[in-house]
Amino acid sequence: MLPDIDSKELNALKSGMMIGGMLYEKGAMLLMFQFYGSNGKPLLSFDCPFDVRLIPKDKLQLHSIDNAEQRLAIEIHVVDENNTVRVLRYVTMPPDMTLAFLSSVQEQLVELNNGQSVMANWMKHPIDQLIKQGKTWTMGR
Repeated sequence: MLPDIDSKELNALKSGMMIGGMLYEKGAMLLMFQFYGSNGKPLLSFDCPFDVRLIPKDKLQLHSIDNAEQRLAIEIHVVDENNTVRVLRYVTMPPDMTLAFLSSVQEQLVELNNGQSVMANWMKHPIDQLIKQGKTWTMGR
C-alpha cells in the first residue's frame, strides 16, 4: 500500500530503473529495492524481510539452479489508499542475484538461528544505508 502516490513515484515504480539488494547473515535475510526517478537519482526505497522457513512445507517449491543464466521473477503490485491497483510490474533478478538468493535460501533452511538479533540490528539503520552495505544489482525488465 502506497498512499498519496504522486506522478514521479508512479513513473518510477512503473518504468524507472530498479536496483535490488540483499543482506544475509545467520538465518536473517533482507531484500531491498530502490526505484529511480527520471533524473537518475533514487526516489523510493523499500525493504522486505524474507524467511523461507515461514512457507508451509507442503507449499514450498525450491527452484533448482540449472544454468548460470537463470533468473527469478518478481512481481511488483502497488495499491493506493483507495485499494486501487496503480502499478503491476514484472522484473527479473539478474543471474548472479538469483544464485545469491537461492544459495541464501538453502542456507536459511538448515540454519538453526532465526536471525532475530541480526534483523533487529538492520532495522535500526535507514534503508539507504543498508542498500550501500549490501550487494546490489540492476533488475531486469
